[in-house]
Amino acid sequence: MNTININGQSISCSGNNIVITNDQCFVDGKLVESGLTGVVTIKFEGDLASLECHNAIVNGNILGNVDCHNLKCRDITGKVKSHNTQCNSIK
Repeated sequence: MNTININGQSISCSGNNIVITNDQCFVDGKLVESGLTGVVTIKFEGDLASLECHNAIVNGNILGNVDCHNLKCRDITGKVKSHNTQCNSIK
């Protein structure tokens, strides 16, 4: 079980594919939070399989594809579609 923290609220989840769109947060296709407004802060400890969002800071690696406007993370192993990415490496 993983933990995702959304604006200070911890939620247990079993997946590691995160999509944030239309003021909603999905993990592995399952809605975990809705009604998000303003600046949304997501914290996920560990490695992600994939990420799709506007802005993100990941304290871990992304082992799959990324579609994100601004991103800061360790390493990325998949394809990257991003405007601004700060990471150690893209493989």
